[in-house]
Amino acid sequence: MRNVLSAFFYSDPAKCPIIEGQEKISTSYLKYCLDESRLDGTIPDRIYFPENTEQTAQALAEISARGESVTISGGRTGIVGGAVNHALNILSLERNTPLAVNLSSDRKFTVTAGAGARLSDLNNFLKKRCSFADGNLFFPVDPTETTASLGGMAAANASGARTLYYGPCRDWINGLTVVLQDGAVLKLKRGECFCVDGEFILESAGFKKHRLEGIKPPATKHVAGYLLNREMDLIDLFIGGEGTLGVITELELKLAPAWKKCLYLCIFAPERCLEAPLVHDLKEMNLISLEFMDSGSLKILKEFKQEIAAASFVPDFPSDTAKVFYLEIGLEHESGIPEQISSLESILKVHGMDPSHTWAGFSRQYQDAMKKFRHALPERINSLISRRKLKNPDLTKVATDMAVPDEALSEIMSCYYQELGKLGLQSAVFGHIGNGHLHVNILPDCKADLQKAKALYLEFAAKAVSLGGSVAAEHGIGRLKKNLLEVQYSKAELQEMRSLKEFFDPEYRLNPGVLFDKPV
Repeated sequence: MRNVLSAFFYSDPAKCPIIEGQEKISTSYLKYCLDESRLDGTIPDRIYFPENTEQTAQALAEISARGESVTISGGRTGIVGGAVNHALNILSLERNTPLAVNLSSDRKFTVTAGAGARLSDLNNFLKKRCSFADGNLFFPVDPTETTASLGGMAAANASGARTLYYGPCRDWINGLTVVLQDGAVLKLKRGECFCVDGEFILESAGFKKHRLEGIKPPATKHVAGYLLNREMDLIDLFIGGEGTLGVITELELKLAPAWKKCLYLCIFAPERCLEAPLVHDLKEMNLISLEFMDSGSLKILKEFKQEIAAASFVPDFPSDTAKVFYLEIGLEHESGIPEQISSLESILKVHGMDPSHTWAGFSRQYQDAMKKFRHALPERINSLISRRKLKNPDLTKVATDMAVPDEALSEIMSCYYQELGKLGLQSAVFGHIGNGHLHVNILPDCKADLQKAKALYLEFAAKAVSLGGSVAAEHGIGRLKKNLLEVQYSKAELQEMRSLKEFFDPEYRLNPGVLFDKPV
């Protein structure tokens, strides 16, 4: 079993396009310094715009030769500050966008993509190129923001609503091209290069050996720090590494066959409905996704609808509705529809609910309408916080990203509501309940509430870890949530992660301040 990462250098790469000068950058290129986290960044001396791997390698070699650091910029859709600049250089991958369909020797289709290609570009490309008489192929990873870059999705191990069935981005990556901080290039293919008995070797400018003791991840969605296993496929070092070990420039992605039919369904549930038992029974069906919004979420949405009516995308629902479950059910044959509907009705009746208190359909129109309904919530929350910031600029929402194993769902939800109730904090609890992954969004109205919310976040994180869960299930750590690594891991485990960082990037040049700060 091969355990050598073989890297090479390009001898004469094409010159990488570059913008220089802080004045010019601050005037016309400021957006490259920031992302959706709204954290403050700094103005770099240079922004590189490589169009391929060769130019990326050349840019990183130049930066390394000057002894400088670099922030990696993709679609800048992250919310933990991973693309917020604090370096002398930014490397934007947005021009590296080629897409191509490949047919492997075993007659399976994959897509080769530049790291800067956006998810929406890929989806549109596949609709044109991968539609066949016997069905379509698609890329199943579906984060909310379709302007996310594919390289960024891999670096964050992105997931989304369909993770319940399809798993995260890692499961759909067959190959990567990665450029290291000194400009060395790795070509990685899944199944070809492994850590063996805890050891692997980097063949670059000489041979360097590294040893992993391994860190057991929680049995749930998890993207807090590096995946480390004594027998791991080495491609997985870079997936979820948040651009701190190397820069992903090219990806080979696997595709999935589309379902013949999908049922899209909102269940309008009363207060008496117990979430965890219902989720357990619903997961016996062929669910693609299972999402949730609580009473606090619905209160916010009802007020939103009163303000702007249909433009809110909030539908009418029964007056006793206290929570909403959204489901997608995949069907391989249309003949299975009656059986699935009958099973669903039986489950709802067992839990004391009226099957007519639902909103359902099979067409893409229904899916789009329900997605707009669900996505209206985080948009409205952000709008409310923006209004409050006009009176108190220091206010921010406090949004968790924890997940727990299925058996801990009831306990963690009880903890959320009990502690929020004690403090009287406004909140909305929503998200991927089928994965035990709920976002608790706390909306403070004053500085005192903000401090309470931040302290409560740490309590929730510790509770999730005590239940076998993760402090970061899909958004990563970035700059914003580095304190949570100490909740998730022991000092020895954190030191092992640092050791890996220093093996690939000893001077902490790549994405400085993301995951780990450089020791002083």
